[in-house]
Amino acid sequence: MIDKETAQNNNINTIDLDTSSSQNNNEIISKIKELLPNIINSDNILDLDALQDIINISQTTANNKGYELTFAGKGIAKAKADTPTDKSLKVELEQSKNFDTSDNVVIRGDNIEVLKLLKQNYYAKVKMIYIDPPYNTKNENFVYNDNFKTNEAELIEEFGLGTDTVNYLTNMYGTRSHSGWLSFMYPRLKIARDLLTEDGVIFISIDDNEQANLKLMCDEIFGEDNFVANLIWEKKKKGAFLSSHISNIKEYVLVYSKSIHSFKGLISEINSDVETYPCINASNKRETRVFPAGIESRYKEKNYFLPKGSIISNNTMTIECLSDLVIKNGILAKDLILESNWRYSQDSLMEYAEKKEIYITQELYIRRIVKDDREKTLKDILFKVGINKDIKYDDKINIYNLSESGWGTNEDADGELMKLLTTQKVMNYPKPVKLLQKLIIATRYNDNDIVLDFFAGSGTTGDAVMQLNAEDGGKRKFILAQWDEEINENKSKTAYDFCTTNNFEPVISSITIERLNRAGDKILEKNLSDKPELKDSLDIGYKVFSLTKKQEIVEKDNVLTIENNTFSVLDKLYHMMAAASQTLDSKIEVIEQDKIYKINNSFYILGQFTTDQTLLKGHKIY
Repeated sequence: MIDKETAQNNNINTIDLDTSSSQNNNEIISKIKELLPNIINSDNILDLDALQDIINISQTTANNKGYELTFAGKGIAKAKADTPTDKSLKVELEQSKNFDTSDNVVIRGDNIEVLKLLKQNYYAKVKMIYIDPPYNTKNENFVYNDNFKTNEAELIEEFGLGTDTVNYLTNMYGTRSHSGWLSFMYPRLKIARDLLTEDGVIFISIDDNEQANLKLMCDEIFGEDNFVANLIWEKKKKGAFLSSHISNIKEYVLVYSKSIHSFKGLISEINSDVETYPCINASNKRETRVFPAGIESRYKEKNYFLPKGSIISNNTMTIECLSDLVIKNGILAKDLILESNWRYSQDSLMEYAEKKEIYITQELYIRRIVKDDREKTLKDILFKVGINKDIKYDDKINIYNLSESGWGTNEDADGELMKLLTTQKVMNYPKPVKLLQKLIIATRYNDNDIVLDFFAGSGTTGDAVMQLNAEDGGKRKFILAQWDEEINENKSKTAYDFCTTNNFEPVISSITIERLNRAGDKILEKNLSDKPELKDSLDIGYKVFSLTKKQEIVEKDNVLTIENNTFSVLDKLYHMMAAASQTLDSKIEVIEQDKIYKINNSFYILGQFTTDQTLLKGHKIY
């Protein structure tokens, strides 16, 4: 500690601090920061070691610590990840959709507690995690208070902290502090790593405020060798009109694998390179267009009609007709493919078409689908591809074509949510469906892959999973966690009115669930005419759970009683499933209602039953 006299002897001006005035302290810190910025750390606190270096370099001691990220509260953050939860899951049947048949899960509650519960059911079972956490911006305070919401006595008892440390941490948390944000994120990411499969991957959206710190923290939690990429996402085309220093149009998506040795890399789409060509007015006022498709020999007649939706293929490519086609003087398309191979310019193709007298008598839109099984490595810059606005599409064809709309933008996300909820903006900065779709695709698809998002927000991740499953017939499952953050009527009146008008509790999780409800119905409706099988195969439901206090046995007046004894039979069953590491999507077979159930060759007994006990032999009993 450098005293006032020592500082003055070294020709340093001193200022008497008024510790009773935080405003004065902030002003003093600001003045010091202007003169000596290197002695004020990222939490706006005076670094006495750095000050010692300036005062007397001869007394500077060697730094024997290794390279690491340090921040106030790190010890508590580490301990927080390993502290048992006192929460349990409570089934919310009324808020669920297709509870008995759906494999998707939505959990309302503080995500640190949710993650601890999921660890019991989903250890090393989640293929992909995507999160869009708070960015620690100037206008943002944390709504998750973790252990700093407890009183001083509890903190001192639980972690052995001094009063000064407790006061500092309490003031630090919930403000724009790097240490507060890192303390908030550390335990969540630590548990998240345990949930990933060996070939699993986590994507974390972030901006410039914490990107550098997040990278260092993830290096520690996931291992520096498991760093995959720092993707750059073009979130909008134009910067803010009032930007004073630079127009910021990007965000980052930080990517880490569970094990780089098992990780198979990130890919762009397979078999989804799509090129769409409009008609061009040619000579003689005819709309002329090359039509290279694998027309078989039986289609050699001079005039041939192809109705909208026709699919024509050969070994080279596939053509889908997006309008009715009439081909005159047709020739075998394979000859045309061999000569042009789609490498010539539009003019060359048009000239070829004229010579071969191939023309189409009306407006034409076709979609070329490249049949190429080779995987393409994902590029680390995610930008929005321009769309030809002159091209028209049938509303029920190519609804979710990924290649044509790039990675989406903030504007896309706002539009998607407003259209679904038929209201004005209810949430700031949701992510676009396209971004999530393409990240999910990048991890490669396997049946029953689980996608987890524990900062669910408006529910974009669940929407993206359902849309992809509708596209490719996949069986991906999602788990979303969202805290019941209260919506302030004065700050977010549109969101508040949306909830109250629809008789929802005015909390963010209500918007999450309703978005999933409407998105699922819309996806099914838009795809049903072309894919009637989706009615029975597409999972647009979800099981909703909330968090509640576990049952506790307490002694009162020398009598043992059970507190929080309000659990339903179904609640108790899911609690037992967690203890047995059964996933929440496990199919439940009722053997005897409210008494005995069978799940994955194990029996769960919740009361006295009359079923023949020989049925239980050779099985695990819980």
